[in-house]
Amino acid sequence: MNVVILLLCILLSSGLSWAQSSSTGDTLHFSQLADEALERNPDIRAAVYQMSVAGARVSQVSALDHPEFTYMREEMPQFRWSGAMMERVGLMQGIRFPTKLSKAGDIAEIQAEHAHHDHLEKVNEVLGELKKNFTDLWYAQQSIRFNEENADLLLQFATIAQTKYSVGQASQSDALTAQIAMAEVHNELIVLREQERGAAARINATLNRPLDQPLGIAFLSESVGFSISLEKLERLALQTRPMITHDSLTIVEKRDMVSLANAEYIPDMKVGLEYKRFPQSGFAGWGIVAGISLPFAPWTIGKTNAAVEEAEAGLKRAEASYIGSKNRILSTVRSLYYELQAEQDRLRSYRSEIVPQAMQALKATTAEYRTGKNSFLTVIDSYRTLVAAYMSSISSRMRFEQKMADLEVAVGLQDLDSFRE
Repeated sequence: MNVVILLLCILLSSGLSWAQSSSTGDTLHFSQLADEALERNPDIRAAVYQMSVAGARVSQVSALDHPEFTYMREEMPQFRWSGAMMERVGLMQGIRFPTKLSKAGDIAEIQAEHAHHDHLEKVNEVLGELKKNFTDLWYAQQSIRFNEENADLLLQFATIAQTKYSVGQASQSDALTAQIAMAEVHNELIVLREQERGAAARINATLNRPLDQPLGIAFLSESVGFSISLEKLERLALQTRPMITHDSLTIVEKRDMVSLANAEYIPDMKVGLEYKRFPQSGFAGWGIVAGISLPFAPWTIGKTNAAVEEAEAGLKRAEASYIGSKNRILSTVRSLYYELQAEQDRLRSYRSEIVPQAMQALKATTAEYRTGKNSFLTVIDSYRTLVAAYMSSISSRMRFEQKMADLEVAVGLQDLDSFRE
């Protein structure tokens, strides 16, 4: 039984260590993936191109419409080209009222700013999802490592139990119990390896890599702490979340649209210059053409009125949407803050109390088994309790990191780790 004690000591010193090993591959840090995602992620790149699209519209909407060139031959007997009585060449330019052009330019500039904040929001979203997938990978790899060590240990348990049974020092159930536990670990490894492949595929997809490209061993810092206050988080969310800035700018945009709609009551102009020639008489001369639109005509005023009503309704909707977005973000931040605090307390409990106590219980039951005070089944039960406690602890760490990722998305900052203790 001294061999069993030795194996358990190995388990307690290495298999349950909080330190992470990178012996089977290069260490993978989230910052490496984040940098690559900013360069390669298709959704982020599409948002960058959309900024260019929106920026190119500014100069278009604030410029005059294309001028119109006309050429006419009139009064042609029997449609004979040479018999035309008059020939005209004209150049016509429509001129919108200057305030309309400037206001349209202001709206286009705001829409270009929208595209910028949409890009930041997409970066926020992609990095948040990437961090959660990175944590999934970390959890699967840590669980695989732990269960592989357990499988080796249980194989030794089964060998010892079988040897003791063969010499009449233990029952057959001891050997069978160890073999069943070992089979359970192998089944768990099958599931965990599938989880690792799935997390790796999601990460590679985010980075626009081949889905089967190998990844290293995901690394998380040993320290776990979160000290930023709820009040500061809420202030940061209102200041830095791109969606909030986007929605607040939408209110400004809709106000400008109301102003532009009201400006449509002002007539637009059209001016032109013509050159006229009368081939039959030999007279040639210049003419000027000018006109204005009549938006207040009785048969068209309803169209202008409806456009103003539409713009005003759009403003009210934007104001309501902004309040709704702000409330949703603040409630999400508050909810995640409380969940993080609870998960942090739970993780500390696992590290400082539950796992150490489970270790002590396993040591005690193993010592009692050696002296014949309990059965091998009791040792296995204590072992399973310790395994469950450790697996729950790394699961708690995974949940903490994923809630942190959700909080970073809600606040709009990807560096909340700097606020950790």
